[in-house]
Amino acid sequence: MKALIVEDNDEARKLLAELLRGSGFEIVEAENGKIALEILKQKKDFDIIISDILMPVMDGFKFCYEVKSNPELNFIPFVFYTGSYISAEDKMFGLKLGADDYITKPIKFESLLDRINKVIERKAIRKPVAEFEEATYLKEYNERLIHKLEEKLIELNQAYEQIKEKNKELETINLILTAINSTKNIKHLLKQISKPFSEIFDADAVNFFVFDRTKISLKLVFSFTKLPDENIFEKHPELPIGDDFATEIMNQKLIIYHNIGKGSTKVRGEIFKSDFNSFVEVALRVRDKFIGSIELAFKRDDASLDESKISILEMLAQQIAIGIDNLTLFSELKESEEKYRTFIHLTPAGLIVIDDKMNILFSSQKANEIFKCELEGKNLKEFLRSSTIEEFCKYDFEQVEKTFEATYNGKFLLISATKKLDDPKLGKCILVVNDISDFKRLQEEKRKVEAKLWQEYRLASIGRLAGGIAHNLKNPLAVLNLGLQSLKRKGIETEQVERLLKQVDRINQIIENLSLKTKEEIEKNKKRFDLNQLLQRELETLEFDPFYKHHVEKVFQFSEKPIIIEAVYSDFSSAFSHILRNAIDAMLETERKVLTVKTWEDEQNIYVEIIDTGIGMTDEIKEKIFEPFFTTKTSDNFTEIKGVGLGLTITYQNLKRYGADFEIESEIGKGTNFKVIIPKRNVGAF
Repeated sequence: MKALIVEDNDEARKLLAELLRGSGFEIVEAENGKIALEILKQKKDFDIIISDILMPVMDGFKFCYEVKSNPELNFIPFVFYTGSYISAEDKMFGLKLGADDYITKPIKFESLLDRINKVIERKAIRKPVAEFEEATYLKEYNERLIHKLEEKLIELNQAYEQIKEKNKELETINLILTAINSTKNIKHLLKQISKPFSEIFDADAVNFFVFDRTKISLKLVFSFTKLPDENIFEKHPELPIGDDFATEIMNQKLIIYHNIGKGSTKVRGEIFKSDFNSFVEVALRVRDKFIGSIELAFKRDDASLDESKISILEMLAQQIAIGIDNLTLFSELKESEEKYRTFIHLTPAGLIVIDDKMNILFSSQKANEIFKCELEGKNLKEFLRSSTIEEFCKYDFEQVEKTFEATYNGKFLLISATKKLDDPKLGKCILVVNDISDFKRLQEEKRKVEAKLWQEYRLASIGRLAGGIAHNLKNPLAVLNLGLQSLKRKGIETEQVERLLKQVDRINQIIENLSLKTKEEIEKNKKRFDLNQLLQRELETLEFDPFYKHHVEKVFQFSEKPIIIEAVYSDFSSAFSHILRNAIDAMLETERKVLTVKTWEDEQNIYVEIIDTGIGMTDEIKEKIFEPFFTTKTSDNFTEIKGVGLGLTITYQNLKRYGADFEIESEIGKGTNFKVIIPKRNVGAF
């Protein structure tokens, strides 16, 4: 069986991988969801995916959603294995994303392996996809993120309260308090106080140990000795509990050893060679929690301390223990804060915390990127003119969550707000800001593509209908032609019959042109054809329009030689049909109505010029004519069914693929000159 393990912690990932390999699995590893998706693009033959949730770049929730939303991947069983997101709400959200199981750490490997195998066995009957759409996913994802952020902010607040209480305990001890407040490093603190310690108690050496709860041992953090010789204590950085007399202090408060025997230690036997004969061990405890010890070593045989010295030693030990505990808490807090700060800054959504006056108290890196400035210290009103946010934060409604859209500098933003925080120190509201500009752009592009496809579908339908009509007209025309031929042979109304025969031939010619045009426009393969002949057919087709036929003067100046090109016929027929139609519509209300069509060529290019004496265009309109859905036509100034403003857009796209350029000259009240320049090398016309 083959498994994909997704975990950002190298040790945890590699350990799980080794355990599963030992159980017969073939393992592929990934550090985060993004890397895992890249792997899945190449390999889809996994029997199971096992993923952590709290990861940089792409977390487990997002990764699961991407997998379950992909028809090519959603058949792969998916298991969350996390120690960070352990609430019932987190589990419910993970299962709704489509996960097959949600396992929280810690768990025995045997149990973990059993649940993994059961998920693989249920593969055929499991539910493979997420239960909600993207918008719902984003909302619930944001809720999980906000919930985790709220927990961390509350933890931070509680931790700072603990630190404040502990600092009060240190105010009475001047020397140790000064040392503790002047450093943020345990080793540096102990180094600062070690010499004063040895002087107060006249000790020849002072050793500071910290308890390692993982290995159940005392670790030497710093050792000071008055002797000029090598420090023998530094050779033993770790003392396992039970292997040295110094570790007996774990269950005591203070122990004094006189003339200790060499058999009392398995670890530091050589310390007696340096003539250390007596020791004082004092425990470091905070609220009954053992955190380490201080060892005073003496050359003299008697290490007895009077009550005053013992009282001072116990008091200082208590303050040192508090100091070490504080620094350990600070270190862990800083590490945790950095981890969650990194997580917040790397999340794809921007996070903003504001007060009831909309002052920004915190902003993530992503939020700063969205608004392109450092937001902290500013007011949200400077960026968003939204009464919705202001009213939501200012007034105490029953509603504690709200999602809405806003805009900023041309960007479309989806904002989810919550008042669950509502802390006078931490903030009133948390805003989760998503830049959905790309999503909006894709929606608009989709709408434009659908409109274009609909237009093409309409044109194709009309073409097929016209072809069908032309085909069905041929039979009755043939009968009519034969009847007129018979009347002519019999000498009946010869002159009238001759005139009718000419009109029948004219109708047949029109039908032939229409049939050929319909056939050519349906064909999408490149072929060789005469551009002059294509234009002539388009112009003949326009004869169906009474306005063009009876009211427009025509001037045609085609090149003497045929202009043979190789291209998709419908690209050119559709393009020039739109240009010609616009030229005719432009002359609907003008006094002088002249349509001129010219073609010529030189060594490099082919030229098609279409000139009308219509109403003309302003420079502003001329710059927009190729934009989708832009039209100047109203119900009073066009001759056919009004389009959607895609005609010249299609013209531009059809001819640009052949490298065509457009030169347009227009003057209000005089008309428009529309010139198309086509490079010969792009249409095989050399």
